[in-house]
Amino acid sequence: MEQTTKRKDFSWSTVIALGVVVAALSGCGDGASEPTHESSEIRQAVFPVSGSPSVGVTASNGRVTVRGQAGLAEVRVTSTLHNRGASIAQAENRVDEMSVLATQEGDRIVLRYDASEQPEVAREHGRVDFDVTMPIVGGVSVDVGNGAIDVAGLEGTVVLKTTNGEIAAGDIAGALDARTSNGPIDVTRVQGALRLDSSNGRLRMTGIEGSVDAETSNGSILFGGRLIGATHRMQTSNGDLIIELPDDLAIAIDATASDGIETEDLQLDGDTEERDWLVTMNPPADAMLELFTSNGRIEIRAAPQEDREG
Repeated sequence: MEQTTKRKDFSWSTVIALGVVVAALSGCGDGASEPTHESSEIRQAVFPVSGSPSVGVTASNGRVTVRGQAGLAEVRVTSTLHNRGASIAQAENRVDEMSVLATQEGDRIVLRYDASEQPEVAREHGRVDFDVTMPIVGGVSVDVGNGAIDVAGLEGTVVLKTTNGEIAAGDIAGALDARTSNGPIDVTRVQGALRLDSSNGRLRMTGIEGSVDAETSNGSILFGGRLIGATHRMQTSNGDLIIELPDDLAIAIDATASDGIETEDLQLDGDTEERDWLVTMNPPADAMLELFTSNGRIEIRAAPQEDREG
């Protein structure tokens, strides 16, 4: 059977537009043309889907939120456009000049706000926030130049990237790849392969069941969960590592910390030099965990009882 798909460009329906006065900037220029007013406009679109959708969001500036919802057969998108001007009228005009791309090809939905594609008058102070609600089973990729990302309630592959902003992800069943150049990453209740990377920010992982490869150049790392798979790595150049593991886990641990390593409520067999440990929990081990901090300490302790039972 021959099957074809066509790309459809969706038009947005405007729900509400509003203008507000924002704090005036001081100390530069004569103040007459400073962007002291902001206008926002909400636009919505709905994409019917028949299977497991794949949603891709790209934004130069703005926040992105994605939520999975049971029973949906569509992807619902709300985009909130913001811009500033020296007056409400100028701010509204700049919002009117802004464009957001929304396309669908089969069950693949693409949303894009690119500042470089905007008219020059709307470029400098423009940003777009995306709020997406989609079926639980589906994949998501988000790439933001400047803004936070928050994704939850999905079964599928999730790829998140922001140059400047925090990332939060929770209740994910599937591989999760989250990267930010400047900001913390918080991950809760994830089942699957985990890859986290921040150049400047802490990493916090709780309720994890899967493999972990996590690194930050400047920040602490907190992990709580059950490691599944052969190899795992957590590394920071500047910060402490606090690792909570179930006491029945069979794993070897290779740990190095400039300020020393300690353990609590766990039986670890092996070499426990002050700054370099090579130990095993419940030998023989069937997995390896590498821990490293060049400026900080490492604490390895038993997970709380409620976490072990969950």
